[in-house]
Amino acid sequence: MVLASERRHAGRRPAGPRPRARRLASAFTLVEILVALAVVALALGLAVPKLTELSGIELRSAARRLVGAARYAADQAAVRKTPYRLRFDFAERAYRVERLDGDTWKPDPTSLGVPVVLPGRVRLALVETRRAGRLRDQEASVEFYPKGYAERAAIQLAVGERRAYTIEVRPYDMRPRIHEGALELAELDRHATVPAAR
Repeated sequence: MVLASERRHAGRRPAGPRPRARRLASAFTLVEILVALAVVALALGLAVPKLTELSGIELRSAARRLVGAARYAADQAAVRKTPYRLRFDFAERAYRVERLDGDTWKPDPTSLGVPVVLPGRVRLALVETRRAGRLRDQEASVEFYPKGYAERAAIQLAVGERRAYTIEVRPYDMRPRIHEGALELAELDRHATVPAAR
């Protein structure tokens, strides 16, 4: 037996969303898209400063490591009574320690004798010595001698065009110094002649 209420609904569709409404519910609204874009922009805004901070950390670390290699070369020159040098390769973004063996420069037998490649985006910007002048794109070297003397040099490491450190090698001071910024020998000489404030 069929009830009267069932007969009334017999020709109708089942309850629930219509096919067109179902299609619209599966699409994104403009508001949802704008919210997603805002979240992505916020994430990028937080990530980009961290990336530049990371390159600054890499630059400082590379400068400290280069100072360590220079100190090592100076110490070895004094202990072994033979000249040592730091040799720089701009194309490879690398440096290594070499020692004079007779008339030939040979890589140091330690791990510093193997080229040390600069990290990330850090690059050699300049190596300046009194002997060779300013070099920006060739092989260059800074020499350390057995009697505690080093070749006067400025070695610039940089990330991009604005961030740089200069490693200063002084002739009678076997402790290379790190300066913030891209400085050349003339600027370092001016800083060295300014009397210290008391």
